[in-house]
Amino acid sequence: DGSEEKKINGDTDTDVEREGIVYVDDKNGRYTYQKTLKIFENAAFKYTNKIAPGVSNSYDFKIHNETENTIRYDIAFTESSEYPINMRYRLKREGNYIVGSDSEWVSASELAAAFKELPMDGVDSYTLDWEWPYESGRDALDTEIGEKMLSEYSLEIKINFEEV
Repeated sequence: DGSEEKKINGDTDTDVEREGIVYVDDKNGRYTYQKTLKIFENAAFKYTNKIAPGVSNSYDFKIHNETENTIRYDIAFTESSEYPINMRYRLKREGNYIVGSDSEWVSASELAAAFKELPMDGVDSYTLDWEWPYESGRDALDTEIGEKMLSEYSLEIKINFEEV
């Protein structure tokens, strides 16, 4: 399925139920540490992680605080690709845009969520909209990249938190 899980004591993060932790979940599972996720699934490629000009979708995830304290966290995004892919993003928390808007998209370097507090037993829901625009004034370059792209495009989502 294209995902990798890091193991602790022979168990994967989806195999172990823990209390008193901060974790992230999406439609595919629950994650307590670094994991390759299926952010770029889309209908054009039968819900695989392939992308091309003109493809877009959304990725929903939640941050859960099951510690006994309020936490403060931020979210950092870092893209990685050997090609200059013209990916654009916008981010919603609880259904409201916190980066971008209905008409405004940003690059991965502009995508970040500032510190937010989350109380004990709290949950914050996020939606990351993404697109590789079909007609962006870079059509020849985008077509060349789409035809030659042998490596993967990735977007790292890193959640940093501390107890308050």
